[in-house]
Amino acid sequence: HARYRFVELPGLHQTGLYRASALKEIGGYRDLPDWPVDMDFWGRFFESGLKVGKISDPQAVYRWRQHPGQSTRTHGRCSLENLRMCKAHFLAGRQGGPARNREVQVWSVGSTLIAWAEEMRKHC
Repeated sequence: HARYRFVELPGLHQTGLYRASALKEIGGYRDLPDWPVDMDFWGRFFESGLKVGKISDPQAVYRWRQHPGQSTRTHGRCSLENLRMCKAHFLAGRQGGPARNREVQVWSVGSTLIAWAEEMRKHC
């Protein structure tokens, strides 16, 4: 559901199945140096009003593995800082973002709280 898009990893990008027309509608993938390509994709996907669903048996269509060399672990644009910047952009920075011109409560502790609060201030 779109309301969960700002929760840490509400779904795995690799498991998404969508029509080519949906990809075209949002302008395709963008190779951005500043933040994760997948989070940018899903941010624009939900922002455009497209919907997602869940299949009953994910094992029937998908097998997932991780390895130390994958870009989500090695590419700078996938850093926690850049992920936070991307999420704040879609949460509050864009016209029509769900937190645009609204009070936002950031719940966390320590350096995570400070980093989120600072990033949100940039976009609100």
